Amino acid sequence: MKEPAVTLVVPFYNEKDCAERAVGELASALDAVEPGFELLLVENASTDGTREILRRAAAGDPRIRVVELDVNIGYGGAVLKGLSLGRGEWVGFTCGDGEISASDTAWMCSFTRVSGLDFCKAKRLNRRDGAWRKFLSLGYHFLVGSCFSIHVTDINGYPVLMRRAVYSRLRLSRTDWVFNVEMLLRLRQEGLRMAEVDVTHRPRLGGRSHVSLRTPVEFFFQLVSLWRRNRLRRETAV
Repeated sequence: MKEPAVTLVVPFYNEKDCAERAVGELASALDAVEPGFELLLVENASTDGTREILRRAAAGDPRIRVVELDVNIGYGGAVLKGLSLGRGEWVGFTCGDGEISASDTAWMCSFTRVSGLDFCKAKRLNRRDGAWRKFLSLGYHFLVGSCFSIHVTDINGYPVLMRRAVYSRLRLSRTDWVFNVEMLLRLRQEGLRMAEVDVTHRPRLGGRSHVSLRTPVEFFFQLVSLWRRNRLRRETAV
């Protein structure tokens, strides 16, 4: 079987209110610009019926596969699981809540393939998260910039696309919230070419965000863990 040009991983956890529409829109948009796509829907041990919805959405299209996990392995873990199974020359991931339109996602897949880049990520414009999320984002970007000298406009912006060979070089291991930080850190250490491109942010297609009041605390301790590990790695390399 011919390898797909692009593998797009979409993690889902308790997204019954938007999963079917999100998958349908993505498949339709990708088919228009990248018909040789592979869509990997990683069902991260949902408890609300999301798994059954994804099975129905994938039925009849061999380009769409559902990866079913019996234990929740975190956001980063779900993405890594999908990327490890991807067969495309290019691999990447996006959200399952529809906050980035399928048309923007498909355009970005097409653009990245002809760009000459190694890695391309989105920069979300007109964020629709609300004041609390915007405040958290500012603090998060400040901490990441201070601890790792990573200065991008939107650390957690998605979609993200990279050559499959690049994914192998990055040797990613974080399965938690700071998965994206580790990815950008490894990218810089490898001296690879990257760019941020604009996409429009919009409200979720349905359901509620899984970001809670304890999320900032989790982010902080996970960043500290990554910082310590990175410092140890640098000291060992000397």
